[in-house]
Amino acid sequence: MSSHFRLVPVAATRPPGRARGPRLAALTLAALIVPGCTAAPTPFAGPDPADPQVRVPPATYRSALRDYSSARPSEPKPWIQRDDGAAPQPKKDAP
Repeated sequence: MSSHFRLVPVAATRPPGRARGPRLAALTLAALIVPGCTAAPTPFAGPDPADPQVRVPPATYRSALRDYSSARPSEPKPWIQRDDGAAPQPKKDAP
């Protein structure tokens, strides 16, 4: 079955003298430069931390060891006992 349309290379459909390379390079460069020109966000919202007249809440002490529990080694158990304790319990049938 023959086609009525002739195959034309893509390069032949572009107007002569119009290269995409420089235009693409300029757009890529602009895409990389423009975001760097925006204003940097402020790291905090509130009074100036360098101002000695600003009132601050008092410092409180919280122990880093408040929730400490001893984790001393225990006697090892056989693997079967360890696995049985971690396995889900079978459901009991209701009467």
